[in-house]
Amino acid sequence: MSDKEPLLEQHDKLPIDNDSDNENKSFSQWRQYFNEQKTDAKNKKLNDEIKHTNKDIPVSVFQLFRFADRIDILLIIIAFCFVLLHGFFMLANVILFGRITGLFATTSFAVDCHNQYENFASTIINNTVCPFGIDLNPLNYDRLHKLCHYDNKIISSTLTPLTPLFRENVMYLVYWFFGLSILAFVCISLEYICWKVATRRQTTRMSVLLFRSLIQRVS
Repeated sequence: MSDKEPLLEQHDKLPIDNDSDNENKSFSQWRQYFNEQKTDAKNKKLNDEIKHTNKDIPVSVFQLFRFADRIDILLIIIAFCFVLLHGFFMLANVILFGRITGLFATTSFAVDCHNQYENFASTIINNTVCPFGIDLNPLNYDRLHKLCHYDNKIISSTLTPLTPLFRENVMYLVYWFFGLSILAFVCISLEYICWKVATRRQTTRMSVLLFRSLIQRVS
């Protein structure tokens, strides 16, 4: 009997141990259940907030720049000024291009047309060999030029070169055209730099604020 008594004692102790284990398991299950309920409530609240924030909320134009500080606002104003200057220079270039084209057209086809014809006819007359008694001039050239033959040394039409005044007027407009083009390029470059810096600063500030809000929600 003495050998069996320890076994009986151990057998009597087993239900007590099992009860304590069951109590611990049930307690841990209840605690896990309540923790899950609490977590689900937090997640539901976050989901509701996300759904509420995902709705399209109309804002004014000034609220689009609510993350901009004084430096960003200054950069935006400077960029807007460069936009206006760029548009002004482009319009001026279009006007100058039209004036240059019109100057070439009027000078080539209206003003110098008669002079070019007279110089061309005089060149042909001065470089021809005619029979004795025939003297070509602009009045009888159309009737008597077939009786003469041209000197082989000179058969070339010398049109009137551009006058110095015409060249001066054209180059004056061309210099203005290139100068305004360079200024327009500088304006568009500075405009891009100002907008780029201002937007980069605002997006960085928004990212930092979003990260802080997420940390506060999790904590």
